Amino acid sequence: GGKCHDPAAIRTVPQMRPTALLPVLGLLYWTATICSGLTIVERNELSRKFKYYFRSVRPVGTENIVSNRNGTFFSIKTSVHVMESTPIAPTSLIYTVYLSMTYSDDRLILRELTDRFEVPLSEFDPWRPRLSVSPPPDHPVEPSLFLAPNTGQITIFYKLKSTIGCTSRSWKHPFETLTCTLRFDNQGDELITISEHWDLRSESDVDLVAFEITDLPSPLILFSYSPSWLPTLVSIYLPSAIIFAVVFFAQWKRRKVQVAVTVTALICLMILFSRRDDTKAVNLLDLWLCATFMHTVLLLVIDLTLPSRRIRYTLMLDVDGNGEYRRVPSVDRGASTSLDREMSSPSPRTSFSQARTAEKYSPVLGGQRAFLAVQKYAVKRFGTNSVETKLVNEKSDAPIHRHIQTSTIGMRKRVALAVVLSSYLLFCLIYFFILASID
Repeated sequence: GGKCHDPAAIRTVPQMRPTALLPVLGLLYWTATICSGLTIVERNELSRKFKYYFRSVRPVGTENIVSNRNGTFFSIKTSVHVMESTPIAPTSLIYTVYLSMTYSDDRLILRELTDRFEVPLSEFDPWRPRLSVSPPPDHPVEPSLFLAPNTGQITIFYKLKSTIGCTSRSWKHPFETLTCTLRFDNQGDELITISEHWDLRSESDVDLVAFEITDLPSPLILFSYSPSWLPTLVSIYLPSAIIFAVVFFAQWKRRKVQVAVTVTALICLMILFSRRDDTKAVNLLDLWLCATFMHTVLLLVIDLTLPSRRIRYTLMLDVDGNGEYRRVPSVDRGASTSLDREMSSPSPRTSFSQARTAEKYSPVLGGQRAFLAVQKYAVKRFGTNSVETKLVNEKSDAPIHRHIQTSTIGMRKRVALAVVLSSYLLFCLIYFFILASID
C-alpha cells in the first residue's frame, strides 16, 4: 500500500566520496591551529607527551630542588615586575604587577623543537603551582604558560591588576605613612623565591609611592606613601595659630575687647574641632587643637581674674595761669597686693610757653598746648598704650585742672601672659620635634 519509487531515479543520486571531506577537515584543522598558536609539529609533540602525562604529579628534576638550614624544598624562582602604583583615594591604591614563575619539567622535553612557544592551557594543562593572592584581585587571574622544549623549562606569567586598601597608624594623622600589603603565596609546600624585581613605573609613581619586596616568611610587596598634609596645614594648623596670636595681642586692649576676642576665638577653635575625621583614636591633629584651645582658655581666665590695667603715671596740670603742674603717686585699679604698685620718680620741672592777653591767661590756647606737650612727654617717657584725660573740679571756686593718667598692664598679668606664651612655645617646639622624629 506504500508509494513505490523508481529504481532508476534512486540510482541517479550522486554518491559522496570520502576524499571530498579532506579539504574541509584540513581547513578546520588549520583554523584551530592558527587560533591556538601552535604549529602542527608542536601540537603533535604535545599530544604525544600528554598522552601519558599526569597533571597531579609534580616534576622531580633536581634543578628545582634547593637545600638550606631549614630543609629541602621545591623552589620556584619568581621575578616581579611593578608596572603601576597610583593612589586613587585617601586610603586606596591601584596597582599593576607582573609575576613570572620559572621551574623545569623534564617530562615536557621535546627534542624535535627548539623555539619557545605558548602552551594553550585549555588543551594542555601541565602541573603548575597554585598561586593565591591576598587581597584577592577584582578580576580572575588568567596565567600564560610558555615552554622551552629543548630544556623543559616552564615560565608562567601572572598579571595582577586591582585596587588595594591601605592602613596606617591613626595617631600620626595627618602625618601618617600609608602601607599597602600585597601578599602572594603558593598553596602547596613549594617555596617561592624572589630572584629579581624590576621597577617599570612612571616617574610620578616612583616619586610618590615607594615599594619593598620580601620573600620570607611569605612573598609580599609593601607599597608605602605619605598623603599630602598641606591642605590640613592651611585649613587647621595655620588658622589656629593665628587665632591664638590674635587673642594674645588683644590683651593690650580694653577688657571688653579682650573678652570678646577670646570668646570668639574659642568658638572658632570648636568649629575646627568639628571638622575632624570620624575616628575614635586621638591623633596629632587633635593634640594640636586641644593644646591651642587650652592655652586660649588660660588667656580668658587671666582676663577675668587679674587686673587688666593699672595707673602708672598721674598728672594734674594747672591751667589757671601759673603754668605749673604737679604729680601725684600712681594708683592701682583692683590690685590686692603691692606687686603692681610703682611710684613715679620725680622728673625735672618743665615749663611751657603760654599766650597771655591783657595779663590774663588764655585757657584755650595755652592750656591746649600745655596739655598736648605733657601728653606727648608721658607717652614717650613711659611707652604706655593709652592716655585718659578729664576735667576735675575739686571745689566750686577752685580753678579747672586737666587730669592726665597713663595706664599699662599690671605686673601680675604680665607674668601670667609670659608663662602662657612660654608654655605654648614649648609645646610647639616639642610638637615639631615629634613630627621630625616619627617615621
